[in-house]
Amino acid sequence: MPFIGASADGILSCSCHEDILIEIKCVEAFKSEASNYAAQICYCYMQNGVWKLRRENAYNYQIQINLGIYKLNGAILIIFTKKGIHPVHAQFDEDLF
Repeated sequence: MPFIGASADGILSCSCHEDILIEIKCVEAFKSEASNYAAQICYCYMQNGVWKLRRENAYNYQIQINLGIYKLNGAILIIFTKKGIHPVHAQFDEDLF
């Protein structure tokens, strides 16, 4: 029987903003690279000066499932390397969920 599972790395709660999902990724192959380089190669692209998560990406699917399960509208994907972190914002995509 097929199944699907999801668990968020965290949920950031603040009294002045909506709750937001936190997902952290460290790709072994890029752990010694700059975090923005790792983001660009693996997950993201820049459009009009804004970093966006590629829609057809396994991590985007994971984030979308978590957003749907937790009924949240937004997430921050944090790309972690030994040289820094690179945050990328993502919004809930109802068509994917």
